[in-house]
Amino acid sequence: MNFGSVALNASATLHLTQSGDSSGRALGMVILYYDDARTRLQEAQRALEHKQRIDALGLVAGGVAHDFNNMLTVMHGHLELLRDEHVDEQSRTESLSVMAQSLRQAGRLTAQLLTFGKSDDIREQALDVGEVVESTLALLKKAIPDHIQLRFSRADGTHMTRGNRARVEQIVLNLVTNARDAIAHSGTISVDVASADTTKAEVLLQVSDSGLGISPEVISRMFEPFFTTKEAGKGTGLGLTTVQEAVNQLGGRLHVESRPKAGTTFQVFLPRAAAAASE
Repeated sequence: MNFGSVALNASATLHLTQSGDSSGRALGMVILYYDDARTRLQEAQRALEHKQRIDALGLVAGGVAHDFNNMLTVMHGHLELLRDEHVDEQSRTESLSVMAQSLRQAGRLTAQLLTFGKSDDIREQALDVGEVVESTLALLKKAIPDHIQLRFSRADGTHMTRGNRARVEQIVLNLVTNARDAIAHSGTISVDVASADTTKAEVLLQVSDSGLGISPEVISRMFEPFFTTKEAGKGTGLGLTTVQEAVNQLGGRLHVESRPKAGTTFQVFLPRAAAAASE
């Protein structure tokens, strides 16, 4: 069968030569439409991921500003003490030590924010899952209200995987945000990183909450794009879809356990990489 030659111009108009039979021309059009649709879908996905990164930065910005304000307040107070000529030498030394510690904290926070903001960095690299999770939670903690306790547990040693750091951050961001929204009053969100107790070489990232839980009917649909149980304007329904896509791209798998009024646990299993591959 002769499919003929096919060209696609800038306006996405299809042009077919007269060679080949009608079925060949039709198949050529289907192939072109499929390729064009796939390209547009990939572009839309990249745009969505970029928007989610911007939204995430907005979510943590308030907490980061609060932390920086606290550090500046501490440094300003000790600077005023240093200006007092009646302050003894020991107090001056202590004030300088506190100011140096605040500066180090500010530097670490800035580094975390810069790492989190690298939405265009799609390189695969060796990742310590515990380090990535801990760094992300440090930025998210101010987005968790006072009536919710955020706990983090990291088993001894490194828990390496390989992939794009932003994917792991997306998983943590969406799962912790969902857990926060599931707790109406006081409750707990627990995030754990450890070696998976499975037959495969895997790292386990687990996010559990003591919230309202999820019914079996909702669980069966929760990963559908744009499906949400939240009020209008409270969510797009793309959070868990993003989580599933990120897990797939990292070569992992996802497991969910939940019962109404008994909380929810998400388990993310990621392929383990050799610790010696750390970059």
